[in-house]
Amino acid sequence: MTNNELTFNDLPQVVAELRDEVSGMKALLQNLQNRSTQQRENRHRPVTPEQVAEYTNIPLATIYQKLASREIPGSKPGKRWVIYLLPSICVVRQKMSIIANEISNTR
Repeated sequence: MTNNELTFNDLPQVVAELRDEVSGMKALLQNLQNRSTQQRENRHRPVTPEQVAEYTNIPLATIYQKLASREIPGSKPGKRWVIYLLPSICVVRQKMSIIANEISNTR
């Protein structure tokens, strides 16, 4: 079916190919949509400072210090800190890249 002219007899085969391509694209789009929805839901959950320290490999005392100085976004509704994972990870990664750049510039 490399030629551009289609005959009436070619229509069933062409329609079947189009149907297969459309169903494949539909499945791909649904998969991408489900994956992005899962990532969005999972990353905006509240976590403890202990979990952030474990996830980022930063000492727990440093996490508490950064929370107290407001370098890591978090809230303390009572006795315990509540941190939302996505904004905190973005802040930590940004700070780490700044430190890495400063270290590489001093060499």
